[in-house]
Amino acid sequence: MPTAAHVIYIPAMLMFGILIGYFLGTRAARDALAAEQARREAKAARRAARHAEHVAAASEITTKSGGNDAQDSSQ
Repeated sequence: MPTAAHVIYIPAMLMFGILIGYFLGTRAARDALAAEQARREAKAARRAARHAEHVAAASEITTKSGGNDAQDSSQ
């Protein structure tokens, strides 16, 4: 026969476990969301840098050719 201590102790430990799990799960979800956001920002920064390099290279090619490609081809 369970004693009165079991009637109090077992539900208290279950509630304690639920609370600890809730707090740890909340923290893990928040950290995962922050990591995902950081990954997205890093990806966007890499994409912007790559685009800037591409635009700079295209502008350098245009500058070296004199920028008059349309006139050069018509002559």
